[in-house]
Amino acid sequence: MFNGSAPLFIETLSIRGGVVNNLEFHQERMYATGVAHHFSPPSWEEIKERLDTDVVLSDPTSLYKCTITYRETIKQISLSKYSTRKIERLIPVYVKDLSWYNFKYANRESFENLKEGLQPNDEIIIVTPDGFISDTSYTNIVIEKSGIYKTPSTPLLKGTQRASLLKKGVIQEAKITLEDIYIPCTIHLINALMPLGTLSLRNTSITQ
Repeated sequence: MFNGSAPLFIETLSIRGGVVNNLEFHQERMYATGVAHHFSPPSWEEIKERLDTDVVLSDPTSLYKCTITYRETIKQISLSKYSTRKIERLIPVYVKDLSWYNFKYANRESFENLKEGLQPNDEIIIVTPDGFISDTSYTNIVIEKSGIYKTPSTPLLKGTQRASLLKKGVIQEAKITLEDIYIPCTIHLINALMPLGTLSLRNTSITQ
């Protein structure tokens, strides 16, 4: 996947009015990434020095996506206004192994391969060989049934929004099969830029 070279990583922040949402969880993930790959990631102070805060402070109502590419040092920081993507269909895709993206790698070629041939408003649901759902290509998943919110205990990547909701007790981890979500429910897609309720679909959006 990485052609033998040391992989780069990304961290994607949600910024509004100069405030970074769930910053502690981003810091924890960067630290854990560094420990697992034997390097010290950039500090938040280093990131702030490189971040163009004038842009986000001059536009306090807009949501900005800040993507940090890093390893021992910051390789790149990009900043852009964020708008939620429209999703109409969810396509189950079976994947043998979930360990290939348990850290937030900058190389996302594997996701593009999984999505090959899909329409712009299609998105994949990654499913394990034994039928348990995981994530989409860019979000964690929360299933709502009868006012109870559950997230798969088999995520591809443990996202920061997911971590925050688990800590607050808003959602619970559970083993969820693909068959479970063919029963009427609401499917919420969440990530750093999409809090719970931002993008929600009925289970009828899943292709069979």
